[in-house]
Amino acid sequence: MIENCYYHAKHLPLLDKIYVDEAYNADYYHYDIDESLANSRKLKIPESLHSITSFTKSQFCQDLATHFNVSITDEVSFGPFKSIKASYIKILPYHGVDWHTDASRDCAINILLSDVDNRCVTLFRNKDTNKNVRVQENWSLDYELYRPVLLNTRIEHMVANYSSKDRYILTIGLPKHIKFDMAKNFLENYVPSEQL
Repeated sequence: MIENCYYHAKHLPLLDKIYVDEAYNADYYHYDIDESLANSRKLKIPESLHSITSFTKSQFCQDLATHFNVSITDEVSFGPFKSIKASYIKILPYHGVDWHTDASRDCAINILLSDVDNRCVTLFRNKDTNKNVRVQENWSLDYELYRPVLLNTRIEHMVANYSSKDRYILTIGLPKHIKFDMAKNFLENYVPSEQL
């Protein structure tokens, strides 16, 4: 089960620091959600803050879009992704995102942008056995600062930031039709022409 939760793209270069600086200096917001729509779909108001990124213009995003024959957008919306969407996510100290699956996408490429002193935990839960698979940031099973990790967002997961620091990530959401195995195959075979 754990091999289907995430994939570390350890062969890829680290993210360029310009995106780290951009994330730290960005303006963050909650997605605007029509509360009646949220209630009708039993959606929770997001517990994380979001910001746009220039990473959508990177060679990596261009290559990803070309490979899967999809477009890239900065549009913020709910519902199934039809194009590649990238954004920064900020989770405040002592906050988190409760157990969920992503309805709008089946997988995402996340890049950790902040060192949270081993105080942030990402868990995946096997609904069949109700046992948790623990993934601790900066431990051997989880994020390496500035390096991509592919997440299977159809498996129940949560994040808790127990740090006194903000937790920043760059997330690249893939269109709904792109499944975890398809994205993993792309990443395993991707040879970047430059730094991410």
